[in-house]
Amino acid sequence: MAEVQLAIQRGPAGFEKLVVVKLVHENLASQKSFVDMLLDEARIAALVKHPNVVDIYDLGEVDGRYYIAMEYLEGEPLLSILRAGREGPRLDVMSTARMIADTAEGLDAAHELRSLAGEALELVHHDV
Repeated sequence: MAEVQLAIQRGPAGFEKLVVVKLVHENLASQKSFVDMLLDEARIAALVKHPNVVDIYDLGEVDGRYYIAMEYLEGEPLLSILRAGREGPRLDVMSTARMIADTAEGLDAAHELRSLAGEALELVHHDV
């Protein structure tokens, strides 16, 4: 549905910050259902405040394509860690347990999320 790119946020007086930009795929940008999914994701994710969930900085549209600008976290993608474990030494048990616990804590923050009016949103993450 979308592509993710590393970008630089620029501001006054030489301000620069690495961010991640998620854009609706160009071939899907004209399909309302895909745009609505991205907009819903941004609105909901902006409400989640937890150290294990990236912050949303901006939501916008450029040249007919909507985007979400979000926090960049430096490190190895989980998929590359999992693939490396298949081909070589695996992560130790404690590191694996920590990753699972951190992920569960972030998911719990989303599941317990409330609207700004205090209403439970009762979210289920679609990718986990």
